Amino acid sequence: DVYRKLLQSSNNFNCPLKTNCRNTSDIIDKINNLLKLDMGTGGISNGPIVEEHFCNGDGTILEEVLSKLKTERVPGRSISILSPMCYNESSVAKMPDRIIKTIIELDDYSVREFPIPDISFAEIKNFKGLENDVVIVVDLPDPRKLNYDFDKTNHYVAMSRAKGLLIVVWNDKIR
Repeated sequence: DVYRKLLQSSNNFNCPLKTNCRNTSDIIDKINNLLKLDMGTGGISNGPIVEEHFCNGDGTILEEVLSKLKTERVPGRSISILSPMCYNESSVAKMPDRIIKTIIELDDYSVREFPIPDISFAEIKNFKGLENDVVIVVDLPDPRKLNYDFDKTNHYVAMSRAKGLLIVVWNDKIR
């Protein structure tokens, strides 16, 4: 509170940042509408529509999504999977070993070299300040199905990390 008063008393120029320079307009619109937030205006371009899938947390849909991206020749370094859960508790850990071995869990060391050569996985809270071309969000409930006021932080942070394509795999078991 003391620092805020000090800053407010100085002759700094206050300029609100309203132009979003990270996300496509499709991602901005999805976050604005879904979470009832103001992500600013603009966007870097029109991009692919935000993909939404529904699952029960078993990793099947995620496996299909990753297979499709591989078929489309999206480089692994361009893909990050974000979950509110640690790796071992996430739906990523429930996929077959042949897929799991292509995913690297970000840690304090690997994040220094980001983006890494392969598909990355991180807990949402550990991905703040980072971004990637394709972000796949897993293990979160669909906010449209929640009938209570919820903390939007994980949804916002995870979804706003995507620069080009956002894919959300809503977990129907989480309420």
